[in-house]
Amino acid sequence: MEEEDLTEFFKDCGEIRSVRKLRNGKAFVKFVTAEGQTNAFAKDSEEYNGRSIKIGPSFNKEEGA
Repeated sequence: MEEEDLTEFFKDCGEIRSVRKLRNGKAFVKFVTAEGQTNAFAKDSEEYNGRSIKIGPSFNKEEGA
């Protein structure tokens, strides 16, 4: 799944600030509002192009997670 695919998948959640895909298959999608983030969490386990999408919060290393 490319960054453009992720943008398409999450576009109905709210305004996207940034999308960053990592080599390990994970990605980070940042939203402008907390509402966008909440809407994205509601899409956990939905399928996109035949793949189940897992969604969870990310934490800064400085926060101890």
